[in-house]
Amino acid sequence: MEFVGNPTAKRGYLDGVILDDGQLRAGVGGGLCQLTNLIYWMTIHTPLTVVERWRHTYRIYEAAHVMTTEAPGVYLRHNIIRRAVLDQDGAEVGDELVTENRAQMMYAPFLPPGRGTN
Repeated sequence: MEFVGNPTAKRGYLDGVILDDGQLRAGVGGGLCQLTNLIYWMTIHTPLTVVERWRHTYRIYEAAHVMTTEAPGVYLRHNIIRRAVLDQDGAEVGDELVTENRAQMMYAPFLPPGRGTN
């Protein structure tokens, strides 16, 4: 946090979803973990080396992901996001549904062959 600083409303951070004592709730700066997870994911798909990473006491993962073509130019996306609850030693002690997403898209969501496959 020394580069970003503490997320406060005074510094311009808005409410988002945060993990607080094992529960999801709204809070200032919520969603920063989603951004840092994206940066981490992008980094591990490059020649760069991750030297340090801090996590929540949850492991968020995609349990299912299905993409289908409904009609020419119409794509349906369905995924299920779950979280594995970890104790302080990193052992899994539970598994919970976070959300189920369904989306209709009007563009091809797929990368051409050979792209993004590091």
